Amino acid sequence: MTGKNGRGDKIDMKVIGTLLISFPILTLKFIKIYLSYKIRCKKAGKIFKKELLRQGLNKKTASQLTENFAQTIGFREFAR
Repeated sequence: MTGKNGRGDKIDMKVIGTLLISFPILTLKFIKIYLSYKIRCKKAGKIFKKELLRQGLNKKTASQLTENFAQTIGFREFAR
């Protein structure tokens, strides 16, 4: 990997340093996106259930349909 002047190691260290610095920032941004997604899913589920009840569905059926509608995915599935 190193050439005659040994610059390959310096470039590798720069890349590794950049990744180490940016990893926590990217992780926090990803977590923020995931949490906002979960909040929007929960809010949409509440609106959906409220509308089903307003249309005359019984509470049990509305709850079951809402579970299927607003089923939030886990963190691993979201990351894929």
